[in-house]
Order: sequence, then C-alpha cells, then structure tokens
Amino acid sequence: MEAIRKVLHKLSGRGKATGTPIRISDATTEEKRIIEILGRVKVVTLAEAADVWKQEVPEAPAIPFSEAGLRQCAEENNDGEDWRLVYILGLSLKAQRKIQGVSSRDVVSGLRFAQGGYWRNPKDDYWTTQPKESGYRLLNMKPLKAPHGGWTWAEQQEIIDDLGPQYERADETIVSETVFSLGKSKDSVFCLNHWGKTVNSLDRHVVLEFNIFHGMSIWGMAKSDERYRFGAVVERRADL
Repeated sequence: MEAIRKVLHKLSGRGKATGTPIRISDATTEEKRIIEILGRVKVVTLAEAADVWKQEVPEAPAIPFSEAGLRQCAEENNDGEDWRLVYILGLSLKAQRKIQGVSSRDVVSGLRFAQGGYWRNPKDDYWTTQPKESGYRLLNMKPLKAPHGGWTWAEQQEIIDDLGPQYERADETIVSETVFSLGKSKDSVFCLNHWGKTVNSLDRHVVLEFNIFHGMSIWGMAKSDERYRFGAVVERRADL
C-alpha cells in the first residue's frame, strides 16, 4: 500500500492536463446543474475533456439524462457505486495512444498506454481506429464483478441485461477515454479491468486493464466456458 501511495503522489503532480486549470465557472449551465446533483469529482465537463485531450472545445450539446435518473445515480453512489458523468470526445484507441503517450521503464507509467500490444496490428484497425460518437456518457466506474468464482462473458452479459433496458456494457474505447479524462482532470486514478464489447481479429473479447504501474494495457480473452473475474463497466443509456 505504501508503494501505491507514493506512485499516486507522483501522479498527482504530473498527471493533470498542462493547460489552464478549469474552474467551476467554466462549466456550462447544464453541467453546473449536474455537479450540484453528483458532486464536482463525479463530473468531467466538456472544457475539462478538451483540455485533457488537447482538443478545441466543441459546442456544448444537451445533456441527455433526466434529473430523476441522475438523482438515482447519486443515491447509488452514496451506497458505494461510482457513477460519473463524463464528456466523451469520441477519440479512437489509436488516437488516444498518440495523445497520451506510452510508458517506459524509466518513468512511472501512470496515465499512459502500456508498451506493445497485439491491438496495434493493422488487422484490428476495424475497431482500434474507429472514433465513437461524442457527447455526455454516464458510467459506473465501479466495475461489475462476480462476488466469487468469476463469470463467463455470456454470464456477465446476462447479469447486465437483468439490470434493465436502460443499462449496457460500456464500449472499451469509451472506458479508456474515461479513465484518462478522470485521471487527469480529477486525480481519480483507477486500477481496473473491463471486459469489453468488441471481438478482435483473434476472435477474442477485448479486455482493458489499467493500473498505475503499467498504464493502459489492451488484450483479448478467448471465448470459452471458463469463468474469470474480469469486471465490466456499465453505462446508463440516455433517457431524454
């Protein structure tokens, strides 16, 4: 635990975006309303996301979540969940890697991508170079995990489906962007893994694994009946 605390201390000084600090006054009127419901640390504004990813601040779209739904998420956060409203720019995984950089042996990896990885193979360009739709997303950054013994991907998906039609397994590209946006704008450094939606060129479900020592690793787990203790970040669908 002491080693982890030291790493977090180092990251807190250099993991933030290098631009002008984002003030609460820079948030849009709608974002301020959500911040009052969820709390400052639970919201990544459009301006913060643009700063983290070194992009021009786009025109603000409407936030597609009802107040009732957001208050439900706030109540669930009080019970131990971790719902976050994050503005997503929709950058592809390869674009994210180019902006955030790659870890090295000489530097604590932190908020970077791990070296290597099959996912950079051109055969996987069909999912690693594809941008996603930009906009506000509501994600539970406390991954859904089996209490013991693990799940197969299909069993885990059944659990997500049972949550109701307003929930889905989050896309791995969205989760990756969220981890970096939260880490650099909120000092929320996660150690998590996420069993994604996509099936890669090796016919394996994509897995994201992030920790403060190695950065963001991307790989795949073969389809099988074996049970694993991989988590799944759950996204709440828009209700407006």
